[in-house]
Amino acid sequence: MVRGKVEQVYAVLKAIQYKSLKISHILYKVGINCTAVKRYLEQLMEKGYVEKVDPYIKSHGSKSGKSNRQPLYRITEKGKQLLKDMDHVFQVCT
Repeated sequence: MVRGKVEQVYAVLKAIQYKSLKISHILYKVGINCTAVKRYLEQLMEKGYVEKVDPYIKSHGSKSGKSNRQPLYRITEKGKQLLKDMDHVFQVCT
């Protein structure tokens, strides 16, 4: 299925809507190539819709000791609002 940039960005936001994910898990969920997902994540982070989370920091703030973990990506409140707005637009258009 061919999707445009808007649909791909929407898919990335939907993938991390409820849970922070590593890029490999985002790739699996959205089915877009790695280069595109990285580009979209960078753009979304620049605009404040997504943030990168350090996987080494546990909930109590100490380091876990693992050295090869991928960062996690999570949606921000601003990103949740964008996703809600996109949902509304897609509902109107279908």
